[in-house]
Amino acid sequence: MPLPRYRSRTLRQLGAVTERKRPVRRLTYAAVAKRAKGCCELCDFDVEHAGLRPDPHHAFGRGTLPGIPASLCESRELVLSVCRECHDRIHDGDQALANEARGMAILRFCAHHGLAERLDALLPLDPVDIMRELVRILETRA
Repeated sequence: MPLPRYRSRTLRQLGAVTERKRPVRRLTYAAVAKRAKGCCELCDFDVEHAGLRPDPHHAFGRGTLPGIPASLCESRELVLSVCRECHDRIHDGDQALANEARGMAILRFCAHHGLAERLDALLPLDPVDIMRELVRILETRA
């Protein structure tokens, strides 16, 4: 019999930062769920009809990667709606699926910020490095 997987702690136990970001995350997650229409954005599994709730997945973490600010990691473009199976696979180390999620997020991010023409030059890079370069481009625009 496999050992049970322990899920993340409840919000009350996570602290002040989580409490502060909760309203923004709630709005972001609602917009992402609406965009996905109750389906997993990675495997097209219809989680709504299966009676499950899709999980929000931060393609580039929640602001822990150097060079990618937390404010962008919380944006609607960089959060995907995925089924629990895909979410678990990514967190268990499935790099191919993680890179697919990051690729989808990068395409949405580029479309939203008008960076699609810059993407071709960055494609040989790792998805995290692509995102860092896109952030640098946005910072030089401001």
